[in-house]
Amino acid sequence: MYDGLVYRFDKAKARHTEVTDLIAERMARKHQIESYLNELRDREPLTEFRETDWLAMVDYITVHNKDDIRVTFKDGTEIKA
Repeated sequence: MYDGLVYRFDKAKARHTEVTDLIAERMARKHQIESYLNELRDREPLTEFRETDWLAMVDYITVHNKDDIRVTFKDGTEIKA
């Protein structure tokens, strides 16, 4: 009986830690996205290419092959170009 309760407690504790870590990750992601959106709202509308806007939005570009190029934005969004 005691061993069964210890097992259940350890399992519940591990799940609690997992969920707590997931919540912290999502809160950090939320903060990152909100900061990114606020930065975009403060900018003038784009009428022409500006390197500063490109650098503010794009994190990196991955080229898999000539038909598969992906742009990853600083908010984590990825699009196939």
